[in-house]
Amino acid sequence: MAGTNLSLNVFRPRTQERELPVFVWIHGGGNNNSGTGQKPPPVMGAGWPRC
Repeated sequence: MAGTNLSLNVFRPRTQERELPVFVWIHGGGNNNSGTGQKPPPVMGAGWPRC
């Protein structure tokens, strides 16, 4: 992985009244066909900001 840039998208609710758990989603694709253009998981519904 030398010379490879990795990035991480972080999503959180617009308002935060308490500490929140961390949700990690590792998408499929077998390193052939995937990326940030894939549909986000259903848990990331209304009220979550989008990048």
